[in-house]
Amino acid sequence: MTTPRTKKVIVRSNTGEIKDVPEAVLRTAGSVVSTVLDEKSVEPRSVTAEEKHLHHYKRRMEALHHGAVKLLDGIDMKGPARDKLEAKLKDKHDELIKNMEKIEREHESKLDAKYHQEKVRLASAKWIHEQQIMKCKEAIAAPENKNNPKKIEEQKKIMADAKVKLAEVNAGLDAINKNLGDINPYQEELQKYYKEVKKLLHEEAYIPSSKIKKALGRAEEYAELAEGRPPLVTVTPFDADPEKYPDGVWLVQIEVPQDPLSAEQKEELLWTVSIVRKNEDPSYLPQWYKEMSEYEKKLFFETFKDVYTTEQIEERVPAISSKLRSIPGVANFSRHTTILMDKDGNEISRNVLSRSSHVASRDMKDAALRAKTTEDNINHVINNMLEEKASQLAQLWVDGHGTLDGADLTVPVLVQTLITPENKMGPDAALLKDRDEAIKRMLEKDPTRKVKVQVMVDGERVTKEIVVKLDMFATNHPLNELRYYGAGTGRFGAVRHDTEELSSDPNQRDMQRLTKFAAQYMLNYQGDFLKSGRGLYVRNDLTDLTKITDEELNFFRDNYVATKDNLYYFHHDGSFKKVQFSPGTGFDNFILKSSELHADVTGRIPLSKEHIEEYIIGHNKNADSYQRAYDPSKSFPLLFALYNQANYVAPRMATEIQDKELYFSSLQQLMAAEMGIAYGSCVSGKDRKGIQTMYTDSMKMYYDLYGHLPPPAATGSEENRKNRANFVRLFAQVYVTRHQHENAGQNAKGSDGLKTPLFYLPKDMLVAVVKATFNEFIHKQCDRLASNNEVGKLVIGKLKKFKKGVANTFKGAASSAASIFSHLTGGAKEAKEVLDAKANSSATPIVNSVEQQLVVKRIQELILKLPENDSLRNATGIKELRKRLIGGPGVRFPSLHELAEICLKRVEDSDKSRDSLEIYKAIIDLARNPASKSGDAVLFKHEVRVGLKTEKAPAQEVQQEPQFQPPSRSA
Repeated sequence: MTTPRTKKVIVRSNTGEIKDVPEAVLRTAGSVVSTVLDEKSVEPRSVTAEEKHLHHYKRRMEALHHGAVKLLDGIDMKGPARDKLEAKLKDKHDELIKNMEKIEREHESKLDAKYHQEKVRLASAKWIHEQQIMKCKEAIAAPENKNNPKKIEEQKKIMADAKVKLAEVNAGLDAINKNLGDINPYQEELQKYYKEVKKLLHEEAYIPSSKIKKALGRAEEYAELAEGRPPLVTVTPFDADPEKYPDGVWLVQIEVPQDPLSAEQKEELLWTVSIVRKNEDPSYLPQWYKEMSEYEKKLFFETFKDVYTTEQIEERVPAISSKLRSIPGVANFSRHTTILMDKDGNEISRNVLSRSSHVASRDMKDAALRAKTTEDNINHVINNMLEEKASQLAQLWVDGHGTLDGADLTVPVLVQTLITPENKMGPDAALLKDRDEAIKRMLEKDPTRKVKVQVMVDGERVTKEIVVKLDMFATNHPLNELRYYGAGTGRFGAVRHDTEELSSDPNQRDMQRLTKFAAQYMLNYQGDFLKSGRGLYVRNDLTDLTKITDEELNFFRDNYVATKDNLYYFHHDGSFKKVQFSPGTGFDNFILKSSELHADVTGRIPLSKEHIEEYIIGHNKNADSYQRAYDPSKSFPLLFALYNQANYVAPRMATEIQDKELYFSSLQQLMAAEMGIAYGSCVSGKDRKGIQTMYTDSMKMYYDLYGHLPPPAATGSEENRKNRANFVRLFAQVYVTRHQHENAGQNAKGSDGLKTPLFYLPKDMLVAVVKATFNEFIHKQCDRLASNNEVGKLVIGKLKKFKKGVANTFKGAASSAASIFSHLTGGAKEAKEVLDAKANSSATPIVNSVEQQLVVKRIQELILKLPENDSLRNATGIKELRKRLIGGPGVRFPSLHELAEICLKRVEDSDKSRDSLEIYKAIIDLARNPASKSGDAVLFKHEVRVGLKTEKAPAQEVQQEPQFQPPSRSA
């Protein structure tokens, strides 16, 4: 684990004051971030400050201001003109900050001085009264009180009193809700400032308006790159059973940034700076630098021009933003830890995960560069945790064998993504392909690693270098609306139960491999049980029933047997029978086909005394009539529960369950964390990943508090609904700490929110968060803040509108994949057209109209008659078009849409010459409108160039894209 390169730690609590947090809680948190949390190292920040929107918007405006100043480096603007412009930018910044502070004062004037304390008090009282009502209902319905009218009447009286108090609390919360501030005035000020900045950069820095948005966004990223990202610790009180925890419990969430660059990447970056500084042969520069625009190259050099050693690189680049993917490295890379503890620092629950932005980069166009960078990033992620995890496995081996000699260790590595690679189109499809191919190459080269491990052998600590094998599992789970159409669990169309046989999705097969690995893992690492050779053995005959001991009887009353990767129970004929589950419509409707025994949500099978007494248990492993019965639920209780859910329950979950993908992805994360390395990402590593991280944390805490895993939906029995309600309430508590929101804001200042929570979360959790925050606009505000990370989204009118029930609108339609994908990508015309074409062509070939046929014939003549020495003939896209247009026996003549699909891929995914790019865009344009004058002009120009036509080109020429350089001021 990388030690943070800064001793400054942001600690957020319900009050913002360190002295209000128990010392033992801070001490435990400090041990995770490898620093002492005292007044010198802590920057306190109040959790309740999130209601003061000024906190976010001042940070966002500061980032915008610093980006605008940094951009002037990218265009080499110097001298008095720059000084004058910087002064104007500063004046605008200060003016608008004052306006925002005025809005904040007006907001504060509406609130009572004790507003926050009252809100916390009412929230706590609300939960207490709701719990009291629930307990009274349970007592009234309890069988033991059926014939006790006095007891029932007493409970009804208590419940009535609790309902009156709950109504009073709700009235108080409603009054508070009316006083919450509106986010729009702040957003309008930010939008106004952005427009002022754009105007100044255009009029006084001579930057084309069409380039400002992209250039300003990139300048912001370089301005923030060197600022660092301190560890973030959020400490909040947590509602738990007051009888079990009378002094309360504390929730501690920690993000510790990890080194984003591998040793090789640091050397390459240093080498690049050296070549540029010395103005040496540019052919030695890496491809990622060559792909940068001219202004970004200048931004890059200005950031690193005074760096001469790899140590300085480490200091200069403590973290990389997920938006700055033009340089190699693992963006948004951090170690996430969540601990639930009492006031004395005793742990109740702990969860540790590794997370980042996607290991592949959208910004790198060269295929070979993307492949190398992706592979380097995955290796770096693995190496970050490998020594720690290998040591844990080595200790399990020593526990079972007494020595480390001959250790045969396999470290499972989960590389999980939460993206939307639908129909093999769009940027997410390329990202997933890069990831999977990188993993394949890594394992083909060498799946082993040399690792130094530390273990305790006979009471002494031993350090030894051993060889471990990597077993990698790559899965993907879309969390947005696409989860209803093509989920990562392999569900396409109708509900299918045998996903292993029917799934064509390799990611689903990796999930199935992970569950099998878990089953074998529990057999391989049996600790003292394996070392001593002791344990329970089951005799298959039915003689001498009187020798069954009470201990043996209790064992079978409380447990069942797992052999290898299957669950077994004992049949009345004395033999093992494999458990066969029969799927039903409800979550808990799973029964044994060969008996009437029911399995509950934890997978445990209750056996009656009559069943148990039919079996003979012994301890003599040498007897031929005995078979060993190992119980993994004792050695690996959580892993065993996760295995049962992932293997038997989750694959049979109905497609309509809203958080099916969230639930399944969290099962995978927890399972991998129990055995090896659990790593995950979305594209940015903050929004979808932030939602899933909270969900996974909540699932782990729920297990540790209640002793079983939560259900993914409120279906089936009353107990199941109660369990779901407890899980949802627990998740809402985690969500309203806004730890993940603040962490997202570290990626882009002031963007302290998670995008599109309405897409990612199920309805009951969305409602629970609204109730916990007493703010019906919380999800829209959250999305608005998160969207501010992109400069182009600072303008309110450009924020994507979300439609209710969009999944139901699309589901079942023939073009649902295209429709949903187009919706999720903001309605991109190219994506929709190509996806529509692809969906239609999968059923029946698209036939050219007469007008389209003439265009295709014209394209065919141009492409096939390019001279041998023409540079265009070597372009990858031109080769693909040529191959499709040459045709041959049995080859269908291509449609114009199919040619446009080839061109769209080249425009999005590859580096091209200007001539080839012109042709690709012209074909796409003609596919939209065969009579397009601009598309026709491009084809005509190249037809003249190769001698197919000699007439003058049409009057309308294709406009060249303006160069990103300030014009001469002499004019």
